Amino acid sequence: MNDGFTVTRVIKAPRELVWDAWTLPEHFSKWFGTEAVEVPLDSVVMDVRPGGKLAATMVFGDGNKMEWFGEYRLVDRPSRLEYVLSDGAPIEGIDPVVTTFTEVEGGTEVTLFQPRRRRTCTSTVRVPPK
Repeated sequence: MNDGFTVTRVIKAPRELVWDAWTLPEHFSKWFGTEAVEVPLDSVVMDVRPGGKLAATMVFGDGNKMEWFGEYRLVDRPSRLEYVLSDGAPIEGIDPVVTTFTEVEGGTEVTLFQPRRRRTCTSTVRVPPK
């Protein structure tokens, strides 16, 4: 794989539930973002199949918005997702983000790898400190 960054966390929940949190709009809209960012449920599209679309809008406290869109490339329930994601640039040629879900003692290990060869984020949003 290309250079990029990897984030790994263990979630104290069964793998199927963690998968659902990543792939069902009603769950995703609650955890994606931060206390300073709302993701309205009606903005989330998750057609979780190869070629299926995904989209979400992040609404910041100052009213600014960031609209994300992308496409699922690989779906292997409940162990692996590959998808491309952008906030404005065309998604053609973007290396996919790879997220894996592995059962471990006490929960599910989630590993997200985001490549750097071609950026998936094309704009900068400043979130004021609290």
